[in-house]
Amino acid sequence: MPNINSANNRFLNQPVTTTATNYIALPSDVIIEVTNTSAPRTITLPTPLVNGNVGKSFLIKDSSGAASVNNITVMPASGTIDGIASLVISANYGVVQVYCDGTAYYSYSNSGTGTLAVIERTFTTSGTYNPTVGMLYCEVEMVGGGGAGGGATATTAAQNSLGSGGGAGEHSFGLFSAAQIGANQTITIGAGGTGSSGAAGSVGGTTSFGSLMTTTNNYYTQNSALTTLTLPAAASAGTLIQIAGVGAGGWILAQNAGQSINFGNQVTTTGTGGSIASTNQYDGADILCVVANTQWVVRAASGNLKVT
Repeated sequence: MPNINSANNRFLNQPVTTTATNYIALPSDVIIEVTNTSAPRTITLPTPLVNGNVGKSFLIKDSSGAASVNNITVMPASGTIDGIASLVISANYGVVQVYCDGTAYYSYSNSGTGTLAVIERTFTTSGTYNPTVGMLYCEVEMVGGGGAGGGATATTAAQNSLGSGGGAGEHSFGLFSAAQIGANQTITIGAGGTGSSGAAGSVGGTTSFGSLMTTTNNYYTQNSALTTLTLPAAASAGTLIQIAGVGAGGWILAQNAGQSINFGNQVTTTGTGGSIASTNQYDGADILCVVANTQWVVRAASGNLKVT
């Protein structure tokens, strides 16, 4: 009969330690079962540079079946696992198996963990993104606030009037390294444009991921009558709005109190009395916010714009 001593029976007849909280592993532990993940858990392994730890193996298992919601971080008291600070169990019923060579830990036969783990987070309100320990890259997808629909003008009893529907915000995608993300990134969720009875609604707000990525608000006007757009009352510096004319009625970009738009050596009247507008059907403009909420600059323009 051959003597079988493989990874498949390494944990045969070994003691099982159960924990429902964070746990500091003992050198005598072998199998550590995490039974409760109502909150993120951390399993701390003994320091590898200790006599007796050479060849030591640990198996850490999510038996709660909910590690995808609250991850389990496995990390040594000092040193690394596979050259990084920790491994993360991010799949339900995932498992980490590691051994120590006396200087560091190394993993093998893991499920739902390590650098291949994908951890998704969704933000519907503004907040802060704090990367998971050991993150290598972060994929970011975001959508800007959509613009409100166009207003319908007043009519007589024998007439009908319709306003165009609102537009979706820009969808953006980016891939960033851990070095680019740093300790954290501030997330701003742009609000949707505000509709107005009998008048055009406002443009949507900007969604941003720190200074690494910002959505652009794009609009094209297609009405036969003049379309009025209004700058967002709140906008961070760097917010970009792009407008293109298609309809014969043209467009006008109105302002809120305290706002102004610079176009070359011209500047609009500060406040609600100021605006820029197309003079021909296919005129367009890119307008960039340079001072949060108040000051905007026409970065590029096609055709001839009217400054009021």
